[in-house]
Amino acid sequence: MMEEKDREISRLVDDNKNLHQSLESRPKVDHNDNYSTGMYKQDPSSLSTSALEQQILILARQQAQREEELAQSQRHILALQEEIEELEHENRLHSQQETMLKTELRNMERSQKREGVDMTYLKMLY
Repeated sequence: MMEEKDREISRLVDDNKNLHQSLESRPKVDHNDNYSTGMYKQDPSSLSTSALEQQILILARQQAQREEELAQSQRHILALQEEIEELEHENRLHSQQETMLKTELRNMERSQKREGVDMTYLKMLY
């Protein structure tokens, strides 16, 4: 995603250069609305400054948007990490519960086997 944004910035910078070149090569208009190759009637530095300011504003907005997307992604990552920790904790509790239940089941099975043995027979053996 960052590479994509870097390519977009490079493209915008190239577009900006192309706009500057097209502004500089555009025929100039005099007061009689006739095209001439003379000087701009408006200061060319103010035109390029205005275009630069517009480009800077566009790039600043895009950067702000990227930073907001990054912040959202980081918040999402933190939320997912918290969820993972919670699920791992639940998993450990379930494993402990499973171990306890298996132990209890084995004890109950042993107890049932002992109940099935005739104690009078055992008493006579001793």
